Amino acid sequence: MSEEEIKAAAEDTLKSARALLDAGEKAVSARISKDSPELAAALDDHFDKASKGLDAALKAIDKGTAKEQSKMLKAYHRFLEKQTKTVEKKMASSKKKGKSQPSG
Repeated sequence: MSEEEIKAAAEDTLKSARALLDAGEKAVSARISKDSPELAAALDDHFDKASKGLDAALKAIDKGTAKEQSKMLKAYHRFLEKQTKTVEKKMASSKKKGKSQPSG
């Protein structure tokens, strides 16, 4: 993989991660702000920290050689996949709980 390809992959990763963070923040904030202002504030703080962490990680990646950038991007990708799986499990669990409770 050439240095240009790695940089392009890093840019794509950055755009995707930021879009994911933005979409997640908007969806969660809209839903939760109605029900729990304290939780909404805590999640806002979490999303802010996650965004700063992403920026720091990508700056570190940019400083590496092409081979280092490739390794770091792959490791970061695995980390994001684990995070996504955790969220998906929580969503599935929440759906099951919602269906098992009587309505009304």
